[in-house]
Amino acid sequence: MLDAYDYYQNIIPNKNGCANPSFFRLLNKLKFELYEKTILEIGFNNGKDLIECEKRGAYIYGLEINKNALENPCFKKKANIKFSKAGEDKIPFDKNFDLIYSIGTVCYLNRDQLCFFFEDLGDNLKKDGLIIIQIPENDIFIENTNLNENLNLEVFQKSEFKRIDSLNNPYRFIESKEIIETANLNN
Repeated sequence: MLDAYDYYQNIIPNKNGCANPSFFRLLNKLKFELYEKTILEIGFNNGKDLIECEKRGAYIYGLEINKNALENPCFKKKANIKFSKAGEDKIPFDKNFDLIYSIGTVCYLNRDQLCFFFEDLGDNLKKDGLIIIQIPENDIFIENTNLNENLNLEVFQKSEFKRIDSLNNPYRFIESKEIIETANLNN
């Protein structure tokens, strides 16, 4: 099986699309204002969320394992965008952040890397800062579903939890309980 670094080196991030609306809805629900806040995204991929944060007045920083993603011409300040292996490399910015977030990245980390990751986040977060980690806990595979019908929640009762992605993908499913316990144990 490939590790995350090898897996992502040949992937060209999609430069189309929009920022993740669920992330910005969550920030709104938390009443977290982005204006003049210092934000770090770990694993920014196409950078759409960071770019949206910048449009809303945030000072943005980003870390990414995929060197192709670092070439996104939409980033105004290239110095704030760096290559980094989450869980192995320390955050390379001499700065404390109001918000550090990562969507899906921690699912590529083993237990030791996860501990290092959270300890490093704690070292780089302002005292009243916020950390947001988003993970899917498993894939849901549903057979014979008519997508033209209204959503019927009973369809989930017939679903199976199994991988639907490539077996070469080094992604692992982690329960939110493990993420919370690891974060608490590492500041």
